[in-house]
Amino acid sequence: MGRRWVACLVCALAAWAGLAGHAQASQLLDRTTRWQSIRVNSRGVALVTYWAHGRVMHDLVWGAKNALPPDPYHPMSQVRFSINYAGGYGSFLGTGYWKTVSAHNVCGPYTGPRLFGFVKGCRMPDGSFWALQAWQRDLPDNGWAPRSSVQSAWELHVSHWSGALPVVWFKSDWIYAGAPGGPFDHLYGRFTYQGDAVYGFSSTSGGAPTDSFGRLVAIDSHNPPWSTGYRQVGGWWRVNSFLTHRNGGDFCTGIYRNIFGVTSRTFPGRGDAYRITANGPGVTPVVAWYGSPPGYYQGGLANLWPTVAARGGYSLTRDAPLNNDQVAMANGGTCSQTH
Repeated sequence: MGRRWVACLVCALAAWAGLAGHAQASQLLDRTTRWQSIRVNSRGVALVTYWAHGRVMHDLVWGAKNALPPDPYHPMSQVRFSINYAGGYGSFLGTGYWKTVSAHNVCGPYTGPRLFGFVKGCRMPDGSFWALQAWQRDLPDNGWAPRSSVQSAWELHVSHWSGALPVVWFKSDWIYAGAPGGPFDHLYGRFTYQGDAVYGFSSTSGGAPTDSFGRLVAIDSHNPPWSTGYRQVGGWWRVNSFLTHRNGGDFCTGIYRNIFGVTSRTFPGRGDAYRITANGPGVTPVVAWYGSPPGYYQGGLANLWPTVAARGGYSLTRDAPLNNDQVAMANGGTCSQTH
């Protein structure tokens, strides 16, 4: 029985080690969790306790805070957590170290900014924050139903930061006004952290980042004209997800019937509101931005909110300054091509 228990533990640790490798790159800790809590000791080791995989998990997380700006010479050098999924077993911390953290918690009540998908959080004596957040990051594009439990899962993310949060924003205007079915809704924006653009240097053919700096942004539409597929909590549907652009951290997308490589829709996913969500760089939190469809946005990159939170009719006069915004934001990049 003893040998069998050890063999099972080794298998479990191997499986968790595979998850940990992904977690270090994207802050993902686990999937489909319940009853989460977080404690941190004076050494900066966090204990995240939750129920998953048919048992109580005692994950230890340490060794990172905030984020570094993109470094083209060291594309895998972004800060990342060290994670032990076995309560300390197999690490320098020692077997059962989770009990030490639990008994010597110094992380007080959370007093930080409001976070998307907030689950639990706390404030350290040095003023930094730890947080757990949950969101459905891997939902299929164009609002279609998930094909696996991984795609539909609520992911648990952990972060540790001090100072200002990453900033992601978008504005909306129109694109392809003269095309059949147009004009289409068009969203453009930027992702930054402490004044630096958030972007990566390499990706797979499917658009997944392969370095430690790349970040995907996910666009959701509220109440699009779809009756089949996957409706998220609150009436949101996943429209698309893509990488921010190199050097500028900018992005742009149209709301069409068709997305490359994805089954088309009868109608484009025009909504009465849009939401963009992204994992922060390094070990900073997941952040989100909510905005209206086109109609009442004004020109100027400082004017991020519409004068009326509603859809307005197409206007070439109102669209022109927004096109100028996009060109200025992209600074010669891909998103400076407007239609």
